[in-house]
Amino acid sequence: MSEPDKISFKCSACGSTEFVFPNQPPKDDDIIRCAGCQKAIGRYDEIVAATTKAAKDKVDEIVKNTFGKKPDWS
Repeated sequence: MSEPDKISFKCSACGSTEFVFPNQPPKDDDIIRCAGCQKAIGRYDEIVAATTKAAKDKVDEIVKNTFGKKPDWS
């Protein structure tokens, strides 16, 4: 059985993959920070949008590799 595909992010300053969320649950305008160096990564809503796009892009790639063409989600 193959490894599942993963989408991960890491801090561009220190490489940490751990992040600090100031509220639980997070609010859209919360600034998410790196747990390693405290660098501001971005607003929660912007991070959600970026991870959603990355996930959709990964699904498109998997579908293309499986069926030979990129899906038309319209």
